[in-house]
Amino acid sequence: MTREAIPETATLRDAVAAIEAARKLICAVVAADGSLMSVAGFLAPGAATSDSPALTAQVALDVAAEAQDAEASRPLREAANKAEAPREYANVYAEGVTEPAPLTAEQVHAEALRILDTEGPAGLNARQLTRRLACSTKTLYQLVGNKEGLVRGVVAQAFAEMDLQFQPQAALPGTLKSWARTLHREMLARPWLGTMMTTDDREATVAYVVRLVDALTDHGLRRRDAIAVAGNIGHWTVGTTLLDIRAPGEWDHPERFEETLDWLVRGIMEVHSPT
Repeated sequence: MTREAIPETATLRDAVAAIEAARKLICAVVAADGSLMSVAGFLAPGAATSDSPALTAQVALDVAAEAQDAEASRPLREAANKAEAPREYANVYAEGVTEPAPLTAEQVHAEALRILDTEGPAGLNARQLTRRLACSTKTLYQLVGNKEGLVRGVVAQAFAEMDLQFQPQAALPGTLKSWARTLHREMLARPWLGTMMTTDDREATVAYVVRLVDALTDHGLRRRDAIAVAGNIGHWTVGTTLLDIRAPGEWDHPERFEETLDWLVRGIMEVHSPT
């Protein structure tokens, strides 16, 4: 379209008005690479008929630029220069969006832990996970297997977090109490843990026990004695905590746990004092 083809009612003032409208549309019609995707048509103010050619944003820019001896393409270039760089969205694939890193089993387990902590076992299902992680059911099963495999991984993740929280102390009694308190506290904070644990989780729990064994040997206990001590205090801690979770009553008070733990540790010190 040439300038002569514009209706007579499209004066320079009308063209400038159209420019202002066009500027508001620049962000929507200019692609990230600077190319013009589409331009909405505008009719200049004044009488117009169905046969009157549309005064588009591009034409309006050209008309005003010619009248003012300016560069017609400058506004479009300025808009293109202001185009934002592609943003990253986790697990979203679309044109102009940076491809995210692949989903991992660790991420699935971490999200499952969040669901269990907020909604309990009833909230843990494939539909919930795929919605939160923006992935397909196929991807989910490829990473963690069926629900049984998912639960085993979640239990292992929970014990791995416990492992990070346990801090050996300067003295042997302090180390024993710190280990037992950490296990007791985390199991109480996650009551679902006790109900979902099975003998298949032995590897995850053993790893946490081994941390105590290593700490006890650092305190001077023989490896054989350290294994016996860790096994017994671990068995008592898990058993006591599970009873507190499943059958709450007069024996699940914190002071009772601390009193019994103190007796147990003092007995261990009598028999297994480091040489």
